[in-house]
Amino acid sequence: MNLAKTAQPLRPSPSSSFKIRAFTPGDIESVVQMSIEHFPQCRLVSPGYLYETIDDLYFKDTFSFDGIDSLVAVDPNGTVSGFLGVTPKKFRYQGETILASMCNHLMASEEARSALVPMRLLQQFLSGPQKFSYADGSVESTRLLWKRLGGEPSFSNSVYYKVPLRPMSFGTRPLQQRFPNSLRKPIKKISYGADYLFGVARLPFSRRKQPDVRLSPIGIDQIFEGLNRIWRSKEIYPETSTSDLDKIFRLLKNDPRNGTLHHIGIWNNRDILTGWFIYYASAGGVCEVIQAVSLPGKETELFESICWHAYNEGGTELSGRAIPSQIGTPFTTKAFSMPGRMWTLFHCKDDGLARVLHSDKAFLTRMEGDLWLI
Repeated sequence: MNLAKTAQPLRPSPSSSFKIRAFTPGDIESVVQMSIEHFPQCRLVSPGYLYETIDDLYFKDTFSFDGIDSLVAVDPNGTVSGFLGVTPKKFRYQGETILASMCNHLMASEEARSALVPMRLLQQFLSGPQKFSYADGSVESTRLLWKRLGGEPSFSNSVYYKVPLRPMSFGTRPLQQRFPNSLRKPIKKISYGADYLFGVARLPFSRRKQPDVRLSPIGIDQIFEGLNRIWRSKEIYPETSTSDLDKIFRLLKNDPRNGTLHHIGIWNNRDILTGWFIYYASAGGVCEVIQAVSLPGKETELFESICWHAYNEGGTELSGRAIPSQIGTPFTTKAFSMPGRMWTLFHCKDDGLARVLHSDKAFLTRMEGDLWLI
């Protein structure tokens, strides 16, 4: 969940001039324009794509619950000046179904920020009937607001990693941003060519070893069966159906910004599914991991498999968020580890549930969190 920043501190102004109400389909166009204004990644897609995605996320075939709504802040002229996307979720906890709520896409105009509208939006969201609230992929300004309202960051769910798949290309990526467009492509080609030669020469870190497992595309039904096996060792996990997974996959595949979506299963020599990974392959770019999970003790196998697959798809680097059970495995020991690059946040008044949420007994990957589709 992000919050657009302003260059200069703003003086507080009366917040009563902004009315907060439930988000309706008639507000979508205004939220699209706000997204384009505040989030650079939204400028890489068409307004039509954003409109359809927002409609799909919050209104089409979506589980709803009375008292849990996405919210907008409207100024006296009727202009939408703030937005908070809210999605109710069902989780299983101690054998029972409980209600959770996820928020994302927090944004507000400068005038609304000066009137503390982001805090009011979060306050209204957190006062809902859900058992716990959470946000994923949050920036530092949102973490500070969240903490002020009684929530906490989950340090074990906020560890991100980067794996250089092609060291020369990985090392020159930051430099390319400093050069004019006319030089970026030649530098990229030279770096990629150097990585190829390093790989032929079998220099350290220049190649990825093929894991001693079978990798093959995996379908929704197989992922669902695998999730049920993983969930047996967890105390809290999402109550997900195959139709829920189908919708998530459809949304992910429709996003044109991140590359080709792959969902790959890992099979041992007895043809048993031991793990899988879902990620975007981007030749010459960053391969973003949506979900990478395995049976306990198979984390190294999982790490090697996804790195090898992404390398063969032409990726420069692999990027993702580790889950607590992967901390201390190659996901953090053989990668650049970045705690707090972005934050997973929880708000829960039940101390026992809060302890579980912050532990490795909770199942929460990027696929259950903010998919940054807008």
